[in-house]
Amino acid sequence: MVPEERTFVTPEAINAICMVGSEEEIIDQVRAVENAGIKEINIMPAADYAVEAFRDFAEKIIPAFR
Repeated sequence: MVPEERTFVTPEAINAICMVGSEEEIIDQVRAVENAGIKEINIMPAADYAVEAFRDFAEKIIPAFR
């Protein structure tokens, strides 16, 4: 991130556009958007952490929706 943009990256901005938190919090967030009618979400982790992020989502989040 360029230093000039850092001022705009606040906890409120992150929470407004991202699903962040514990496993349970993310499950709750997915359920909330599902209840609002959203049918799809995108998982876009940083490239350096993509494999771990996709694995965690598959193992920890998706089972809550089966």
